Amino acid sequence: MTEDGANRRQDSPPRPGEGRGGADAAVVMDALADGAALVADSGTILWANARLGAVAGRRLGDVLPGVELKAGDQWVALPSGVPGAVTMGRTDTGWTLLVKDLRPWLGEAGGRPPPRAMDLDRALGAAFRGALRASRDELETEDRPEEIARVLAVQGTRLIRDADCVIALVEPGRPGVIHIAGAEGPWASTLLGRHLPLPGSFVEQSMLAQQTVETSRAQGVSVHSALLAGGDIQTMRLVPVVASQRLPDGRVALGTIGFYSRRPKPFSRLQRTLIDDFASLVSLSLQRAALLRAVRVTARRLEVAIELAVDISASLDEREVVRRMLDRLLETVAAERAALLRIDAGETVVEDSRDVLGIPDVIGYRMPVAMQPLMAEAISSQRPVVGGAYDRGALPAALQRALSGVRHTLSVPLVLSGEVIAVVVLSRRRDVEFGADEVATTQLVGNLAALALRNSWLYAEAQEALRIKSEFLNMAAHELRTPLTVVTGYMSLLRDGNFGPAPPAWKHPVEMLDAKAGELGRLVEDLLLTARLESGGLPVHKERVDLRAAALAAVRRAGPRAELMGAHIEAEAAEGMLVEADRDHLGRILDNLLNNALTYSRGTAEIRLRVRRRPEGPAVEVEDHGRGIPALLAARIFERFYRIDDEGYPQQPGTGLGLYISRELALRQDARLWLDWSEVGQGSRFVISFPEPAT
Repeated sequence: MTEDGANRRQDSPPRPGEGRGGADAAVVMDALADGAALVADSGTILWANARLGAVAGRRLGDVLPGVELKAGDQWVALPSGVPGAVTMGRTDTGWTLLVKDLRPWLGEAGGRPPPRAMDLDRALGAAFRGALRASRDELETEDRPEEIARVLAVQGTRLIRDADCVIALVEPGRPGVIHIAGAEGPWASTLLGRHLPLPGSFVEQSMLAQQTVETSRAQGVSVHSALLAGGDIQTMRLVPVVASQRLPDGRVALGTIGFYSRRPKPFSRLQRTLIDDFASLVSLSLQRAALLRAVRVTARRLEVAIELAVDISASLDEREVVRRMLDRLLETVAAERAALLRIDAGETVVEDSRDVLGIPDVIGYRMPVAMQPLMAEAISSQRPVVGGAYDRGALPAALQRALSGVRHTLSVPLVLSGEVIAVVVLSRRRDVEFGADEVATTQLVGNLAALALRNSWLYAEAQEALRIKSEFLNMAAHELRTPLTVVTGYMSLLRDGNFGPAPPAWKHPVEMLDAKAGELGRLVEDLLLTARLESGGLPVHKERVDLRAAALAAVRRAGPRAELMGAHIEAEAAEGMLVEADRDHLGRILDNLLNNALTYSRGTAEIRLRVRRRPEGPAVEVEDHGRGIPALLAARIFERFYRIDDEGYPQQPGTGLGLYISRELALRQDARLWLDWSEVGQGSRFVISFPEPAT
C-alpha cells in the first residue's frame, strides 16, 4: 500500500477460482475502500485486491511485519509508518485479511496510536465489524435488498449516534419512486417501507451526479421538507449507493444512504469519513445481494423453463398447449393478460388469450404487422420488446374493451429455426414495468414454447391432413362420379342406337355431355391447381398490369353467364391503375369472385365491380346483394374445401376451393384478398389489393 492509500493495479499472478464466479468476486473485493487478501496457512499471500497492490505470492510477514495468523484485530505500522489495523478471519482454506488505513481517524502520527485514539478506533472498528458480520449473516440466506438495508441502517446509527440513518433505494421497474428500504432512529423509523417521489429530491440529485450531498438547511430546500420538519431534521448528508459494475437488472446507481441530524450544523470531518466509508460497505452489500438475487432468479428461470417444458409437452392438442403456455407465462411474470398471435402473411391473427379478469379477446382478429410498431420490432429483432399502453383507436370495440386499462406490455416473439412463428403479448394494468429479469425469463420460456407450439401445429396439421384426405377422397369420388356417370350413360345410349339415326335427337345429349364434361374439367383443374399450390410447383410471372383492363376483361368473361341468369354487372373502373401482378393468376381470382357473386345471389343478381385506390393500395372490389356470410363463419371461407351449408338455399356444385385458391394466388403476387364486408341477407364485398408498384 502506498502512503497516500491510492494504489494502482499492477500485473499479478492468476487469482484462485478465476472464472466467471472468481471474476465477480474480484470485482466486488476491488470495490472495498480497504486492502483485502487471502492468506494460506503457510503464510503465503494467495490473492490481494488492488488496495494492497501486487503482493500475491509473497510472505505475509514480509509485507506486514509483525502480523500473526490469528483471528481478531491487530495493530500494524503500514509502509512509511502509516497507522493501520488488520482484521483476520479463519476460512476453510486459510485466512482472510482486511487492512484499514487509520490516518483519517487518528491523523498522520506514526507508530502505535495513543490510548485515547485506540479506544475510539476500537469502538469504531467494533461498529464496522458488527455491520460486516450482520450483513454477512443476512447475505448467506437473503437476497432481498430491503432486508440487507434494514440491518445496515441499524449499524449506521451505531456509527453516528446522534443521527437517524435512512437507506433509500430505487427499485427495478419503478424509476420514479424512492423506496425507504432501511431506516433506523426515532424519525427515520416512521418512514420505513414507504414509497416517495424521486424527481426533484436530494436522493435523485446525489444519484445522478454520483456525488455526496450535504446541507444544514434541509427543511428549506428539500421537496420533502414536510417530512423533514416532522422529525425536526436540520442537517443531512446523502451518499450515493453505487455498484462497481452494472447489475443484471441494468442499474448502477441503486439509491442513497442518508444520515439526518437535528443539529443545525454540518457533520464533523470524522463523521463524514465514517459515513463515506460506511456507504462503501452499504454499496458492496447491496451489490452482492443483487448478484445473489440474479443467481437465484436465473435458477428459478431454468426451473420455470423445465416445468413449462414438462407441462406443455404432456399434450399435443394445440389449444391445450396454448392454454398451458399462457397460464405459465402469466404466473411467471405476474402479468394480468396474455395473448398468442400467430403470424400469417404479414398479419397477426389472435389465436387465444388468458385474462385474470376473464375479459375475452377477439379470436381470429387479423391486423397487419406494419400497423403495430412494437410487434414489428419484436419480429424483426427476434427479441422481447417492452412497451406501454396500446393505441386502441383502430381496434374493434370488443378488443378495445379487452385492452382497456393496460399500461405496460411485453411482446415476446416465439422463434424457431430463425423464424418467428408467433408472438405472445403480456400485459399489466397496474403501473409496474416489465424488468430485465422478466424479459430474460420470457425469452427463455418463449424458445421452449415455440418448439412445443410448432409440434402441436404439426400434429394438428397431420390430423387435419388425414381428415382432408378422407373428405377429399369421398368428395372427389362423388363429384367425379356424377358427371362421368352422365357422360358414360348417354354414350351408352348412343352406342345402343336408342336415339335412332336422326341426328337432331342428338342435340340435347350432346349439350348435356358438353356441360358435364366442362364441369368435370373445372373440378379437375381446381384439384390440380390446389395440389400445385401446396407443393410450391406453381410459377408466378409478375409483370406491369393495367388493373382496370384486367377487371373489365373479367366482366366480359362473366357476361354470358350473367345474361343467362338475367343478372346485371355494374363496372366502375378508374384509369391509370397499374400493379405488378401475374396476369393469368389475377384473371382467375377475378373470375372466381364474379362467379361466386353470381352463384350466391338472391333473385335477380346485382353485382358491382369497382377499381379504385384504397388505403391499402390499388384494389378491385366485388360486391353482391346476395345471401351474405355469417360472422362466425367469415374466418373460415378461405380454408380448403370449406363450404357454407345454407338450408334456405339449394346446394351449389363445386369443391369449396375457389376462395382458397384465390387467396393463395393473391399472396404469391404480394397482394391481399379479404372479406371486407358481409351481412346475412344483404350481401358481401370482397377486396383484392396490391402494393403500389415501384417507380
